[in-house]
Amino acid sequence: MLRKDSSVYRLISRVADEFLGAERSYIREFNVMVLEYPGISRH
Repeated sequence: MLRKDSSVYRLISRVADEFLGAERSYIREFNVMVLEYPGISRH
């Protein structure tokens, strides 16, 4: 397991934070695209 004080752990944490931030914005754009797309049934 990775130690919390290791540089590798900090690097992974930073990359994960950036990825999750990008993923959230992507999901938000995707939801808007789906809602605006005609013909998709809303459940």
